[in-house]
Amino acid sequence: MVGSTAVQTGEKASVVVVLKTVEGVPVSGREVSLKIEPADKVIIDSVALTDAKGLTVITFRVGTAGVKVVTALVGKVTLNDSVAVIYNGQEVEKLSLPSITGIDADIDTLEPLSWASYTINLKTGLNMISLPVKPNNPVTAKILARDLAATVILRLDADTQKFIPFVPEHYEGTNFEIEGGMGIIVNVKDDKTHTFTSTIWSNIPLAASTISSNPVWAFTFLCRGLSLKGDLEVTNLSRGVIYLAQWDEDCQLGIASVVDSTQQAVIRNGDLIQVTANGQRWRYRVSERDLANAFVDLKLGDDLRVPDQTQLLQNYPNPFNPETWIPFELAQDADVTITIYNVTGRQVHRIDSGYQLARKYFNRDQAIYWNGRTEAGEDVSSGTYFYQLHAGDYQATRKMVIRK
Repeated sequence: MVGSTAVQTGEKASVVVVLKTVEGVPVSGREVSLKIEPADKVIIDSVALTDAKGLTVITFRVGTAGVKVVTALVGKVTLNDSVAVIYNGQEVEKLSLPSITGIDADIDTLEPLSWASYTINLKTGLNMISLPVKPNNPVTAKILARDLAATVILRLDADTQKFIPFVPEHYEGTNFEIEGGMGIIVNVKDDKTHTFTSTIWSNIPLAASTISSNPVWAFTFLCRGLSLKGDLEVTNLSRGVIYLAQWDEDCQLGIASVVDSTQQAVIRNGDLIQVTANGQRWRYRVSERDLANAFVDLKLGDDLRVPDQTQLLQNYPNPFNPETWIPFELAQDADVTITIYNVTGRQVHRIDSGYQLARKYFNRDQAIYWNGRTEAGEDVSSGTYFYQLHAGDYQATRKMVIRK
């Protein structure tokens, strides 16, 4: 079965079905119909008979954007091959279907080639491609990822309607054979071409449907950590979106793949991601590198974990001269202020850090810095000072010493 993989809503699409016996003898006079799921806003030419060459073409239209899985049936028997089609565009209110005589493909001139080559052109970023028939030499996701230097390959599971990722060297337990007509999403980091050799049809378009990598409309999260076993949730706090996640017991990691069939951005540089499991939270900011790869592999350890409680930590170095860093932890997002007092209780300096996200602020590029000067810019004298943290409803005070 051969079909187009990227179509505008309302446009006519056709599926070519070829019936042959195991010996390669064409099966003629058999009724073939289509099943398209999800079935909303779909109109299909009812049935068609295979001709003397075992060929038939069925036309259909779809009125809503999204992913549709097209399967052929011979009588009540469902064929193994299916076509995943991405529909783009606005919803179409009224659909009409031309008669079978309006089909572009000429069944009488549709001749099989026993062995041929064709080349697909891939653009940097995300590409929706499909092999028009089952390759003569089996091609798996791992093989294709190697040949294309792809960072991610995604396929749609027709039963669950979920996208399943294959990520080379990071998540390979989902390796699958790419069959004829299977629509897959491939992410590459550079423009490239690739030539396949297999049995193809002479008058079926073979070019891949390429889609710009900006915006990133497909993305995969891999979450590693023993404490993840349980309810797992991946949330984009910057966009207010929760991504469907699941735990892979065999590979011992959590997976969340999100695909926007209308090719709108699902994630952007700098988005704050929160992973929640078993009452614990981890946070991570998405980078340009993650977007280029179309996935991120998160090692959910203490460095990303959101603290259970807000607390003020001891400054370092202490004693110090003339500068020091004041670390702290936030269990909730809050406005943060550090106020420094001398032993008489007089305010020496105030540092407003603004609104800070829940996380640990320990390293020098995260902790609050004080240069040992008053608000007027004067160096303070040696002695004992107190620093006080205000973060939401939290307040705590610690002691530090300047030695000159």
